[in-house]
Amino acid sequence: MEETNFNNRFEAPYNEKLLADNYLKEYDYEKSLKQYAKALLAVKVLSSDKEIKPDKLQSYMLEVYVPSSLNVSFIHYKNREYDKTILYCNNVLEFQNKNTKALYR
Repeated sequence: MEETNFNNRFEAPYNEKLLADNYLKEYDYEKSLKQYAKALLAVKVLSSDKEIKPDKLQSYMLEVYVPSSLNVSFIHYKNREYDKTILYCNNVLEFQNKNTKALYR
């Protein structure tokens, strides 16, 4: 039982991001933002866990955090919420200082 819960923690960010991506493809920005928020929160919770190896955390940042943040910035851009667009792009740039999408937006 303990192992299952531990593995579920690792699946949650991916699952939330995939669901958010589907909403984004359907142009449902409201639902998409909610799911991306869950994915970003799940990554944040995992990043505070001292038992997680740095390489595992790095993979979450690259596979979940960066694309989710960029998609959130895109949604805010489409909604003309430019201050939030900049905020999320800056979050990406803190992790990847040469990310071209974040620099462009």
